[in-house]
Amino acid sequence: VGPHPGSWSGTEKYAPGRLAGGFAFDGASSVRIADAEDLRIQGAMTLAAWVRLDRVGCDQIPLLCRPSSNPGLPAYMLR
Repeated sequence: VGPHPGSWSGTEKYAPGRLAGGFAFDGASSVRIADAEDLRIQGAMTLAAWVRLDRVGCDQIPLLCRPSSNPGLPAYMLR
């Protein structure tokens, strides 16, 4: 929804969410959003999310990740 649609990588699954529908990730799937100028963080950022884990482990799978292949762009990750 919005000007930056995402595309699924892996199995596309949805689940009931806190306020509406939500994504259901199985550890092998993800949603990718193409790089865009207005998505580049220029200053402070606040992120809020409702996350329900079906299991807790030590495998350190990131919830949100933006790797940077360009030295001028920062990378960020939420684990």
